[in-house]
Amino acid sequence: MTHDLMNNVQAVFTAFLNQQKTNQKPTLKPLLGGRSGAGLYTFSLENRKYVLRMFAEMEEIQGRERESKVTNQVAQLGFAPKVYYVDPEYRGMIIEFLPGDTLLPSEAKKPATIKKFAAFLNRLHHSKIENLLSDGYFKRAKEWLAKAQKNKNSFPTGMDKLLKSISEIERMASKYNLPNKLIHGDLI
Repeated sequence: MTHDLMNNVQAVFTAFLNQQKTNQKPTLKPLLGGRSGAGLYTFSLENRKYVLRMFAEMEEIQGRERESKVTNQVAQLGFAPKVYYVDPEYRGMIIEFLPGDTLLPSEAKKPATIKKFAAFLNRLHHSKIENLLSDGYFKRAKEWLAKAQKNKNSFPTGMDKLLKSISEIERMASKYNLPNKLIHGDLI
């Protein structure tokens, strides 16, 4: 862990504790086994278990803000851990600890698991969640690609197909005046 990351972890943790007005001094423990790549730490306070989730340092502030807002809204629908605190500088957030195991690829291929995911996505897409990503996903994908092209990065095969898919989805949504919905890449 870099010195800056350690300082950010401590700053977010301390700010949350100060808000709680507690005399307890919980200890952070790394939370291992997830697939998100985020810096995750667990701690307990007042008989409740929490997760300190540090946002990716490479992510721009708008992306961090968007992630915290979407997480909060999806949590209000009962689909994600409750958000207890978001750092004003968007370095990290404190969320509810939900016990469980990381989904293994072999488990994800089982029909029962696929059926559960499909039901979840159906409920999420038909929810009344405020659309924080109305122009976000495709706009961000195009911005990322433009930045990569400017930096002369090479692209994986199929990138042209992805761009055509994005354009076609945007064209159809515009043609039929479809309402904006929360998406996360499952349309492509």
